[in-house]
Formats: sequence, structure tokens, C-alpha cells
Amino acid sequence: MGKINKFAKINNFLNNFECTLLKDYCRIFHRLNQNQFDYESDQNLDTYVYGDPIMESLLINKKKAVENELGFEIYPTFSSWKMHTLNSNMTHKKHKDSCEISVMINLGNDGTAWPLKFENQEHHLNVGDAFIFLPKDFYYDREEFKGDWYAQTFLHYVKKNGDYKNLIMDKRKYWGMQK
Repeated sequence: MGKINKFAKINNFLNNFECTLLKDYCRIFHRLNQNQFDYESDQNLDTYVYGDPIMESLLINKKKAVENELGFEIYPTFSSWKMHTLNSNMTHKKHKDSCEISVMINLGNDGTAWPLKFENQEHHLNVGDAFIFLPKDFYYDREEFKGDWYAQTFLHYVKKNGDYKNLIMDKRKYWGMQK
């Protein structure tokens, strides 16, 4: 698999400026959101956005950093972000083939700890930290969120020479398009 067996934590994957910009963007978008809620995962008023142009830019621009961590070349597929709110949950779901490699990044939060559980071990992400992982290889989840807000983004990739290389851009014509 390269440098990463199943998952790796990368401290300071985003710098302070990137985190502040993206956190503020997500908080403003969430406050104004009228129709992009994640009813599939939970009944909360969590904002969920697939293919947001600013996160797609992050997906493209962080590709080399992800490749350096992995030790092989990849293609970007899609990004998504979510503003979690009180009682939000994050249980393992079946992942699409275009999520062969995923990067989860903490963009900012209200200070409430919300550990992620990989293989029965708790892991904490500070603002700007990321987990690079292979979501099809193991389960992860989180307890219900007990804070006010938690913004995170996912960047998804596939191996350049892998079985899913045809899923570049998640089969969309342009970056930032909804599926």
C-alpha cells in the first residue's frame, strides 16, 4: 500500500490561514443554508455539501501532499464537507468506489472534543489535522456529538494505477458539479 497501512494522522495538514478561511466559509454557509441538509445520515440540521468549489480546490491542491504521505500517485475524485451540530452522528457507511483513499480534516469546532474511533481506538484531530485512510478496509465511527458545531471536510482519491482509476472526478464533467 505504500507508506500507509490502513490510516495515518497528519498533524497540521492545513495551516492556520487555510483553517480560518474554510471554517468561516462553512459557518457562514451553514447559517444561510436552506436546502443542503444531511437527512440520509441523521435527522439533525447538519449541512452537507458535495463538490463545493472551494473544497474541490483543496482536493486538487492537496493531491501532492497526500501522494507524499501515501508513496504513490493518485487521482482526485470528489470532496464533501459537513457542519455537524448537536447530536450529530457519524457511523460507518458503505463507501463508494471513488472513496478508495479518503482524507478527513478538522476545519474547526466549538472546542468540544469529538474523538474518532478507528478499530476500537480513539483518535483526536486538532484543527488542521487530517486522517488519511482506506475506508473500505475497516470501520470507523463517532459517538453522538455533544457540542454546538464541528466543521470537517473529506477529500477523496483513487490510485492512479488501481482498479478505480476510471472514477477520476467521480465521473463528473467539471469540478464543483453536483452528481
